[in-house]
Amino acid sequence: MPNPRRELWGSVRAMRTALLIATLALALPAQASPHTLAVAYFDNNSGDAQYDPLRKGLADMLITDLFTLSSLKVVEREKLNAVVDELKLGQTKLVDKTTAVKMGKLLSAEYVLTGGLTVSKQTLRLDARVFKVEDGGMVATRRVEGSTEDFFSVEKDLVDALVKDLSLQVAPGERSKLRRNQTQSFAAFSTYSRALDAQDLGNVEEAARLFQAALDADPGYASAKTHLERMAALLKVARTQQAGRVDSELATAKKRKDPAFMAAQFESMAYLAGHRANRKAAQELFRLIATRVPAK
Repeated sequence: MPNPRRELWGSVRAMRTALLIATLALALPAQASPHTLAVAYFDNNSGDAQYDPLRKGLADMLITDLFTLSSLKVVEREKLNAVVDELKLGQTKLVDKTTAVKMGKLLSAEYVLTGGLTVSKQTLRLDARVFKVEDGGMVATRRVEGSTEDFFSVEKDLVDALVKDLSLQVAPGERSKLRRNQTQSFAAFSTYSRALDAQDLGNVEEAARLFQAALDADPGYASAKTHLERMAALLKVARTQQAGRVDSELATAKKRKDPAFMAAQFESMAYLAGHRANRKAAQELFRLIATRVPAK
């Protein structure tokens, strides 16, 4: 038989429990949203153009390392490239406050990290600055240096300094990931940096060749392998589209019964590909001219 008093007491206890949980939830501090950081390309202050590709390689390495932190949201390099193109920055310096603020706003970033790298004889120096996008203030400035042989250790020292300067929380297990290098081969890293530059310039064939060379130098280089697979996929799509375009143009030529016109069209396409340093594409087009276009 139902007991009204017991049921009422059960309801009161349930209400008290719910009220207690709600009170505890309100008493707990709210989970802070992760900071958002954009890593710009460092300037090459060495006076030697051979180190220019390291600008992008260093930024890529910093992004990869800082991406492991749950207390930080890092802007992808592809988005940075889009903003660099939009602002028409090209190879110009990105370290000034005005440009950093513009970049940060376009990237919806709270902070922008930029700086310069200097290689002199056997010494490497990294000078870093962190700007706050909201007011353009400089919230951190760091200089780390070491021998060129210790390039990766110098980069890790910069990461540790940034974590400290930005008061970033490092969760259990993240510290070891921060100290982990994707490669210990400077030759592989340099080649990988050149591959990134070729990729950004749209030279897919050259980028794929360089990513493969980086992987040959260090078969365990995960980033090089990932990028190489991406380049292979892009080349496959491009070649398929190219063959489809040739077939379509050839069908049009047959309708017009003008093989000489189409031969000129294909030749112009091939020379254009060659002009863009896409040698394989040019060779493929010339082969298609020889095999698919009727003789004059």
